[in-house]
Amino acid sequence: MKKLLMIATLLALMLAMFNIAFADTVTIGTGTSTGSTLPISAGWGFTYSQQIYTQAQINKSGDITKIRFYYVSGPIALNKDWVIYMGHSTKTTFATTTDWEPLTNLTQVFAGDVTSMVPLGNNWMEITLDTPFPYNNSDNLIVAVDENTPSYASMSWGAFTSATNTGIYYRSDSVNPDPATPPTSSGRTGTIARVQFAFPNTTAPLAPTLLAPANGGWSFTDGKLIWSNTAGGADAATYDVYFGTAATPPLVSSAQTASSYTPTLAANTTYYWKVVATNEIGTSPASPTWSFKTPSTTQVAESFENVTPFPPAGWANPGTWSRSTTYAKNGAASAYKYGSTSTAYIISTPRVTITSTSTLDLWTLASATTGTLQIVYSPDRVTWTQLGGNITHAATYTWYNTVADLSTLAGNNYYLGVRTGLQSASYYIDAAFGPEMTPEAPGPVTLTAPADLATGVSNYPTFTWTAPTLGGVPTAYKVYCDANNPPTTLLGTSTTLSYTVTSALPWNSPLYWKVVAYNGTGDATGSPVRSFTTMADPTISSFPFVEGFET
Repeated sequence: MKKLLMIATLLALMLAMFNIAFADTVTIGTGTSTGSTLPISAGWGFTYSQQIYTQAQINKSGDITKIRFYYVSGPIALNKDWVIYMGHSTKTTFATTTDWEPLTNLTQVFAGDVTSMVPLGNNWMEITLDTPFPYNNSDNLIVAVDENTPSYASMSWGAFTSATNTGIYYRSDSVNPDPATPPTSSGRTGTIARVQFAFPNTTAPLAPTLLAPANGGWSFTDGKLIWSNTAGGADAATYDVYFGTAATPPLVSSAQTASSYTPTLAANTTYYWKVVATNEIGTSPASPTWSFKTPSTTQVAESFENVTPFPPAGWANPGTWSRSTTYAKNGAASAYKYGSTSTAYIISTPRVTITSTSTLDLWTLASATTGTLQIVYSPDRVTWTQLGGNITHAATYTWYNTVADLSTLAGNNYYLGVRTGLQSASYYIDAAFGPEMTPEAPGPVTLTAPADLATGVSNYPTFTWTAPTLGGVPTAYKVYCDANNPPTTLLGTSTTLSYTVTSALPWNSPLYWKVVAYNGTGDATGSPVRSFTTMADPTISSFPFVEGFET
């Protein structure tokens, strides 16, 4: 019995030592629940909130130097100007809709633009306090956030269930509340934000947590390495970054303070990387070594960053998808479509050559957990067949990675597509990586202006057309126009879907025109020929009357 008691006592001491050793950051709230109300209600123009975190939840005294909220998703640009207050309080609940903690009992600890502090989705957003807050570990702690950007967007935060009415909030599109005299609240809640409070370090940091590029995944050649300090350990002051093409990568950056690093990346290359953290106490173990690949210059690799053209060259968009900057997994943009319960909408890649190791790797997001997407393929962009099961989304407005195995299609050249399910939801696609594009000449373009048989056309016309829907990706377009049918005079080339004549065409003349797409494989079949007639010369060279000037 004494032996068992000694073992139990030893275990208790070991656990106590473990808690002390890793108590520099206090985490409050666990689980996967999300909310959109606290710390800010981003769907409104202005918000003010207060939350109660109890002494029992914190259980540590000292200066709070940083606060972290668990960021799930959403753009911060429209909700970026924050003022944060902290204060001791005996409150255990907000008893009424006007039971705000007076501002005189709070201390402003931060004011500024938090744009640069927002991490990748589903990670801790760290805010270093302008003024550390000396927590006494006897009272409860009030955390108040005043958000002052006069616009709104959809954002989601990690949440947990605390005691009844431990959160209170006001939100409005027109009234920016004064924290000194806050209005009657919009609501109270027991579901408050998951939070971390960082105290001065007493231990070395844990090995950093690598975030992106995903291990074994892809990166564009302008990508960067991103990691975070590991929760449960001490904060890091600096990082050493190891990176290269060898499985044991060399040191490339020493004692840097940023938790990201932008390397020089080449196409069609595999890279390896790891990170070591250091603070005033000591150095962490190295993180695991991760690897990622960059696409070749002839591979499907799209992030929808370019404003024009949309869809990107070689892609087809019969489903009227559009470019959106509301949500993005990579860069600033993604492809977007609002779905329907009656119609499925497709956006498709250029034709690709599929081998036994081919995959389609992409990220998707939906506004509803019922929203599904499908990977489809086609030999002609007319008849589409679904590959595998539906892509599902367990949480709203959260990016999910899908790697579709294409090996069952090996030996074929197909167009690959993403198709919306029959649900009313917003769908987003980003960072799509697929097989090598099939080396082939482009298909014919479709002429749009001038209209066929148009008359009175300027002798400096602008010709426009739409991209080919079949064949290879065009490098550029040749524009032909003259009095012959078909025309043989090359006016010039364009890398866009329009061309404006630089030398005047003849007045009052019937002319023919066509456009030929081309790439490194060759020229496309020319478009069907159109004709138009230029306007008459407006210059007056003879008068319709004679006048004498003898008198």
